[in-house]
Amino acid sequence: MSIELRHYNGLYLLAALTMIFLALSVAIQPLFLRTVLAVPLASAGVINANVQVVTEVLGLVLVGYLGYLSDRLGRVPIIIVGFVVAGCGAVLAPFSPDLAVLFGVGGIAVYSMARVIMSLGAGAVWPQLTTLVGDFSSATSRPRLMANAAFMTAFGATLVYAVLIQMTPHVGTVTVMLMTAAVALRGGGPGQRVSCGCGAAS
Repeated sequence: MSIELRHYNGLYLLAALTMIFLALSVAIQPLFLRTVLAVPLASAGVINANVQVVTEVLGLVLVGYLGYLSDRLGRVPIIIVGFVVAGCGAVLAPFSPDLAVLFGVGGIAVYSMARVIMSLGAGAVWPQLTTLVGDFSSATSRPRLMANAAFMTAFGATLVYAVLIQMTPHVGTVTVMLMTAAVALRGGGPGQRVSCGCGAAS
C-alpha cells in the first residue's frame, strides 16, 4: 500500500495533538496546584521537579523497550496505546482531590501519579512520530516533511497559550484539564489514519 495524502495529513495532525497535550498539561499544572490543591507557590517547584525526575527515569527505560516493540508491532499500535494511557492519566488528574479522599491518600500524591501516567503515555507517542517522518519520506522529501511537522507542533503550542489556557477564567481549571484528556483520547483517530503498509509503520 502506497503512502497517500491522508497519511501525511494524519501525521501532521498527530504532531499538533501531541504538542497540544504536552503543552497544555504543563501550562495548566501551576494553576491546578494553586487553585484546586491549594499548594503554595514555593512548594509547586518541588512538586514539578519530583514529577519530572520520576518521568525522566521511567522514560529512559520505556523508550528503549518501546523501540523494541515498535519494530515488531508497528508504530501505530504504540501511538494509539500511548494516547490511551496519556488520556487515562489526564482524566484522573483533575479529580485527584476526590480520589485522594476516596483512597485516603494525599491529593498531591494522586495528582503526581496521574502526571507520571500522562508523561509515560506521551513519551510513548513522541518518538514514534519522529520515526514515522523517516518512514513516510525519502532523502529528497524528508526536509519538507520535517518542516511541516515542526510547523504543526509550533501551531499546537501556540493554540494552547493563545486560546486554551486563556479559557480558564471563563470555564474553570478542571474543564480545561479535561480538554487535555479529550485531546489525548482523540489522538487515536489520526494514529489509525497514518497506518499504511510502508516499512514498520503499519
